[in-house]
Amino acid sequence: DETGAPVLFRNWIAGDDQYIFSILHGGPGTYSHSTELSDWINHMGWQAKSMAFAEVYTALERRNLSSAVGSANEGLSQRWYEVTWRMQGPLYSFNSTANAVNEYVWDGLPADLQQILIEEGAKHELEALRLAAIQNLIGVQRIINARTDYFGRSNHNYVAEFSPQTRQASFEAARDSVVPNWLQRIGYPVEGRDAVDVFNKVGPVVGLRIERGGSVVETLITEGPHAGQRPGEVLIPPTPTPQPTPTPSRW
Repeated sequence: DETGAPVLFRNWIAGDDQYIFSILHGGPGTYSHSTELSDWINHMGWQAKSMAFAEVYTALERRNLSSAVGSANEGLSQRWYEVTWRMQGPLYSFNSTANAVNEYVWDGLPADLQQILIEEGAKHELEALRLAAIQNLIGVQRIINARTDYFGRSNHNYVAEFSPQTRQASFEAARDSVVPNWLQRIGYPVEGRDAVDVFNKVGPVVGLRIERGGSVVETLITEGPHAGQRPGEVLIPPTPTPQPTPTPSRW
C-alpha cells in the first residue's frame, strides 16, 4: 500500500510446523533460528543457542547441543534424524510472504503479460492451499522412512507429540514471555499499535489479548472450533473414561 508495488501472489508456507529434535545425552543448548523461538525455548527451561544452520548436525553429533528446533522438512534435508533420538512437537507454524513487483517495472510490461503473471500467481496460491493440510504429515512420514532406511529397524517411538502438560507450559511461555518480549521490541504502547490491533484480531481464536497498557491476558475463546472454552481446556483435555475391552469375536 505504501509503495504502490503490485502483489503478484502470496506464498502460503505449509509444512513448517516446528519440532524439537533432541539427543539422549548432550551439552547445554537448543538451536534456535528466531528471536521469538529463543524466547519460547528459554522460558521452557532450556538455553537457546544460535549458529549457522549447516553446523547444527555436527553440533548434535558431537553433543555440543542437546536439541535443535526446526520443521520436519528441515530435519530431513539436514539429516538430523541420524543424530537424534526423539522428535517432539509440534509448535504450529503456517507462514505467509508476498511476491511483489516494482510498480515502474510492472507498468512497463505488456497488458497480456501482466494478465499471465496474475493468473499464474492465483494458481500458485490455490495449489499451495490445496496441499496445505497434508504437508506436515508428509514431512513427518518422510522423516520416519528415512530414519528406518538409515538404521534398518523400526523407530515407532521416534516421533512423539507434546504431552498435555507440555502444551500448557508452551501456552504459558507464549503468554508470559514470547508476546511480552515482542511488545517490548516494537516499543509498545508508544509504537506498534497497528501490529497489536492485528494481533488482537487473532486473540478470540487463541485466547490471548493485549491490553492497551501492554499487559497480555488470557481470555475466553470466542471464535473458531474451540469457541466457549478457555485455552487450558483446549490444551489439557479431560482424561477420557476408560472403556471396557470388547470381547473378541470368533473371527
